[in-house]
Amino acid sequence: MTGIYIHIPFCVRKCNYCAFLSFPADADTRELYVQQLIKETGRFPRRKVDTVYFGGGTPSFYGADRIVEILDELKLNGNLRMDAEITVECNPDSISYNALKLLHE
Repeated sequence: MTGIYIHIPFCVRKCNYCAFLSFPADADTRELYVQQLIKETGRFPRRKVDTVYFGGGTPSFYGADRIVEILDELKLNGNLRMDAEITVECNPDSISYNALKLLHE
C-alpha cells in the first residue's frame, strides 16, 4: 500500500511560529496550483493508495471543493482505495459545517 502527503501551502497569513512552506495567495495562484496537483496525480505509481494526508499551510482554507477535486482525480486514476484513510488539516476559522459534510462524503 501507498500513502500520499499533499502539501497545500496556502494560508490567510503566515504565522510567526510556522516553519512550513506556507503563504497567502490570490485565487489565480490557487487555481494554477490545483490544476498542477491534478496533473501530477496521474504520475503516481499504480500501487493502491490507502492513506492521503492534506497538510500545509491550511488545507481547509484552500477549500473542501478543491480537496474533493484532487481526491476525485486520484479515484479516476484507479489509485485511491474506497476504504482509504483521508486526513485534512483544518483551522476552525476556515472550515464550515457544509465543507465538513462535503469532505465526509
